[in-house]
Amino acid sequence: MLKIGRLGSVGILVAVLLLLAQGQAVGEFPVSLSASEYIVQAGDSFWSIGQRFGVDAENLAQANEMDLSEPLEVGQSLEIPETTAKTYQVKAGENLWAIAGRYGIPVGTLVKANNVSNPDDLQVGQVLMLPSRTSISRGMAVTGAASGFAWPITGPITSRFGWRNGELHTGIDIAADKGAEITASKAGTVVYAGWANGYGLALKLDHGDGYETLYAHTSKLLVSLGDQVYAGRVIAKVGSTGNSTGPHLHFEVRRDGTAVNPMNFLNNSSMVAVGY
Repeated sequence: MLKIGRLGSVGILVAVLLLLAQGQAVGEFPVSLSASEYIVQAGDSFWSIGQRFGVDAENLAQANEMDLSEPLEVGQSLEIPETTAKTYQVKAGENLWAIAGRYGIPVGTLVKANNVSNPDDLQVGQVLMLPSRTSISRGMAVTGAASGFAWPITGPITSRFGWRNGELHTGIDIAADKGAEITASKAGTVVYAGWANGYGLALKLDHGDGYETLYAHTSKLLVSLGDQVYAGRVIAKVGSTGNSTGPHLHFEVRRDGTAVNPMNFLNNSSMVAVGY
C-alpha cells in the first residue's frame, strides 16, 4: 500500500495518480493516509474535517488532544491521524447525485469533502474523496439538526441578534458587496422565495426538525419554491432590497417558527463582529 507523508489532501490526489500510473483499474481506490497537517478554515468543524479526510470526528479530536466540544480557530493546525480513505474516479455521464446514491453518502457531504461547486458538472477522470460512513453517521448523531449550520457568506457582522432601538433584531447582518454570492447554510427545501415586507427579496429554507433559515435583502434569487438544495449551494445574491441602508445579508435561524440567535448555531468562523 502506498504511504504518503505530510501532504494533506494534495497528497491524496498524487497517490491516486501514481496508482493509475501503476496500472490500477479506473474506479474506486483505497488510499492509506499517514498523519498529515490541516489548517483550519472558516466554517470548519471536527465533523466536516473528518468527513473530508475519512476520519472519525472523535478520533480527530483525540489525535489533537482536544475534546469535541472545544471550538476550532481559523489558522489552527490539526494533525490528521492515519486512516484508510477511499477515492473514486468519475466516469463519463456521471454526476455527484448518482455517485452519492451509489455509496450512500449525502450529496452535501461530497460537495464539502471535494470543494465541488456544481454537483451536475464533474469532469471525466476527476478524483473524488469518499468520506467514511462511520464519520458521517457519528457526526450526524452528535450534531443533529441543531448544529452544523455554515456561514452563508463571508463578511463583518454589522448588527447582532437582539434588541435594537426598542425592537428585536431577529437575525444578524453580514456586510458584503452587492451581487456577492449567498450560499445555503445547510441542506434543505425552499419553502418561501419572493418579496416580503421589510425583508425585501427573500427566501426561506426548511431543514427539518423545526429548523429554518431565512436570507433577506437579496438582489436576486437563484432557487425557486420547492427546490431541494445542498449545503453550500449558491441560492441568492447580496442586495439592499426592503428596509435596508446598504448591501448586506440579513440572516436568521428559526426554531419552531421563533427566531433564535444564529451565533449559537453557526460553525466556528473568522467573522469580524463589529460591536458584537
